[in-house]
Amino acid sequence: MLSAKQHQELQELAFIGADFELDALSGGTVNQSYCLRSVSGRYFLKLFCQNGGDRQDRHRQFTLQQQIAGFGMAPAPLYLSAAGDFMLETWLDIQDLATSKLVMQDKLICLAQRLAAIHALPIQCADLPLVEDWQHYIKVGNIQTPALLDDVARASRLWQALPKPVFSHHDLSFAHVCLSPDAMCLDWEYAAMSTPAYDLASSILAQGLNDAQSRVLCDEYARICALSVELLWQDIQRMLPIARLTNQLWHLAQNPVKQSPVA
Repeated sequence: MLSAKQHQELQELAFIGADFELDALSGGTVNQSYCLRSVSGRYFLKLFCQNGGDRQDRHRQFTLQQQIAGFGMAPAPLYLSAAGDFMLETWLDIQDLATSKLVMQDKLICLAQRLAAIHALPIQCADLPLVEDWQHYIKVGNIQTPALLDDVARASRLWQALPKPVFSHHDLSFAHVCLSPDAMCLDWEYAAMSTPAYDLASSILAQGLNDAQSRVLCDEYARICALSVELLWQDIQRMLPIARLTNQLWHLAQNPVKQSPVA
């Protein structure tokens, strides 16, 4: 819930004012989302988790989302708090892919189309800093498992050697793909330059796709982008362990291992 300071900061915004109401929205693993109602209308309010598990640059995220919104693929961000702990966006009445009545085959085709559209955006920004993210998760989560640290070392060498030629989402599940408004996608917190196969692998994990479903996604993406299906599938198989490692470290950072007291 909002702190008194956050509440006051919202009240001081000219387009919000002193009287507003908040309705909690479902969804979100760690962040909290609300529909904010004021005399000027409805807004989407995201309250960012402050437990230290993430190391997002919210000012960078705000500026980048403005660019994406300019292409009609993200809600327009309206305000980022002084502390970077909440953000206001335009309110959208959406229909997402997760709740649509489309059959799974059609949902996978739509997901592939949206990934290809994102990768075609003419946006240049920083590369996805996976190695730095992993080290942050290791520190915050007090991760000391030798086998896991060895996995990080191997994955770091592989990731650093990869080209990152396309702008990517890195968390595109069905719930983040809008059918209405058309072309809109949600939750751009991890957007950065990357490799297409890693973004596809991230979507596969985010949506919990099995091998057969993953292959449909791969085949459709390859068809749209005129790529070799087999080579893309091989690249996705190389990226899946890296995406799983990222997820594992992220979750461990949300629930850090406590140091045993010294006797």
